[in-house]
Amino acid sequence: MNKEQFRELVIPTTEKERLYQRDPTLSTGYYHSPESHTIRQDDVYVFPVPVISAESVGEHGRLSDRVDFHPAAVSGIGFNKQTRFSRVPLHRHDYIEMNYVYEGKCTAIINDRTVEMTAGDVCIMDCGVVHTILPTGEEDIVLNCLMDRHYFTASFVERFAASGPIPRFLSNVLSEERDHSRYLLFHTDKRPFFRDLMEEVFCEYLDPQLCAEGAITSYMNLVFIELVRCYQGEMESEYRQARRSYLTEILRYMDDNCTTCTLEQTADRFGFHPNALSRMIRQATGSSFKDLITDGRLAKAAFLLRSTAQPVQKIAQQCGYSNESFFYKKFVARYGCTPSEYRAGS
Repeated sequence: MNKEQFRELVIPTTEKERLYQRDPTLSTGYYHSPESHTIRQDDVYVFPVPVISAESVGEHGRLSDRVDFHPAAVSGIGFNKQTRFSRVPLHRHDYIEMNYVYEGKCTAIINDRTVEMTAGDVCIMDCGVVHTILPTGEEDIVLNCLMDRHYFTASFVERFAASGPIPRFLSNVLSEERDHSRYLLFHTDKRPFFRDLMEEVFCEYLDPQLCAEGAITSYMNLVFIELVRCYQGEMESEYRQARRSYLTEILRYMDDNCTTCTLEQTADRFGFHPNALSRMIRQATGSSFKDLITDGRLAKAAFLLRSTAQPVQKIAQQCGYSNESFFYKKFVARYGCTPSEYRAGS
């Protein structure tokens, strides 16, 4: 399945959507039926899905009336489409839900807050959040990704925590914000690559090819990376308008100038006291300024060892080490071998 075929699949209304369009009240009957597997607690419906799979997503959120495709069964994640014209009661569930407005718009009620979303917007809701999406129209297409908690944690937080100072910082921010505000909202309308990724992962899910589970996992990793970058860009823009420096700008400056910058010089450049900047960096990344600079220098040295034939001494100097013995000590501690052995291993 290609992206054009995917659009031809999800844009036409389904038989159930046409039924709800004629009489929206009929959609509420679904939640009282055995097939919904819902229960009601304190005027809120509970949608229990202990393990997300192709089978557990259910018929209510089906993408099309076609029956000639067999979605991939991937442990921990499933995909469907918001049923247009449907009246969904306030509900919660024990999995992470990501809503992506593929076309048109929608209005969500999340923890008693009204959230207006337009094409390109993405909302990730934590487990237990009481929410609903108000009835959508014929031109409104909302795609849903349902993830159990373990899948989300492994994909969104743990993998990025070891990817460098900026991803580490952003994953910490997002995970903390998820704990407090219970949902995250992203605006990806200026990132066409994100739309491409969502189309690709749905195509793979609906028409699984060889190694489909690995492909879906890889696409979702890219989806999360794009969301992290989107968040970073929006926050930097917001802080820039307020004439303040957002931490990711400082971390990027440290990466770009790791061979020369010092804590005092960096703090002065961005208008901080050195002690305040040091505390902020450690709180955000879990590492000290000095450790991040060392990581950047050694990473640059490793790249030069593999990609050039320059002498080790010259590479050490280029990476900010005037003492070659000290460079060797740091390199061995980081990579478990000498610079020459590292180069030979390439």
